[in-house]
Amino acid sequence: MLPAASDAAPPRWRVCGQRGRHRPHNGVPDPAEIVAQHDIPNDAGYPVSEEILLVWTMLATHQEQFKGRGIRVNAVSTGPVETPILQQFRDVLGDERVNSNVDAVGRAGTPDDITPAILFLCSDAARWINGTNLATDGGLEAAVTATTNAF
Repeated sequence: MLPAASDAAPPRWRVCGQRGRHRPHNGVPDPAEIVAQHDIPNDAGYPVSEEILLVWTMLATHQEQFKGRGIRVNAVSTGPVETPILQQFRDVLGDERVNSNVDAVGRAGTPDDITPAILFLCSDAARWINGTNLATDGGLEAAVTATTNAF
């Protein structure tokens, strides 16, 4: 049985939008400044920074500097990827948390898993995609959403 709508966590993009409403929208926000101003703990710094940039992506699509020049603005959110930053995540979040994310999708991604999504967004095939976050995470966002909402 699915949880009642009031019990379900709101979609991530909606939470990002709600948070973004409270920030000035001139240029790219400085995630480090926001983390410091709001006393956000280290383990939440990356996700909060990511949310800030996702909100900026949505807002930037309507800014004249991009829209007026026909520039589309999109984001790609990855799950755990075998790059040097993965060790930094382990240092900050701990092996247990990182391993649970890897286990949820079966393996850590590789740069070769992410590259086609970026190339697609840069191609003419994506000409009508603008202001979007493409989760390129092996299904991690779906797994987290399903677990959070108990379905």
